[in-house]
Amino acid sequence: MVKRNIAKFLTEVAQMVDSSYRDGIKIEGRLLAESFDPQGNLKKSQYLKNTVPDVGEIHIADQLAASPGETAMTKMSVGTGTTVTDETATALNTIIAGWGTDQSISSRTHTNQVITYVCTFTAGAGGATVTEACINNTDGTPILLTYNDGLSQALNENDTLQITWTLTIS
Repeated sequence: MVKRNIAKFLTEVAQMVDSSYRDGIKIEGRLLAESFDPQGNLKKSQYLKNTVPDVGEIHIADQLAASPGETAMTKMSVGTGTTVTDETATALNTIIAGWGTDQSISSRTHTNQVITYVCTFTAGAGGATVTEACINNTDGTPILLTYNDGLSQALNENDTLQITWTLTIS
């Protein structure tokens, strides 16, 4: 009986210790990138996982403060960079000048632990192949909330690219 109680106690302690290591906050992002021709026909759709860099995690913590020091994320940018980036990223590799820079997010909604951002880009003269995207703010040096460098969206002039980004905090 005593051995059973000790074994039960040790099992309960092990479970408490194990759960305390798993109580961290997880941040996961996904994006849906859809390109359309000028007539509104879908050209390509991609659903990808993305990276929340260190500066994005710091920004989320900042926004929980009584008086946040950084402004909320209100912009998206796209680029043509091909260098794989990681959690230390602070900017896109090659932002598309003009139409790819700091477009205003048209919709930002929140349901339970999920925040959804939507932005539409219209390709300028000559178009481009978009390979990277980010959510950012424009406080002096932009801060990346999240980014993806696995896109492959070939846009012709006047095509549109709509990016719907979800960020789940659990």
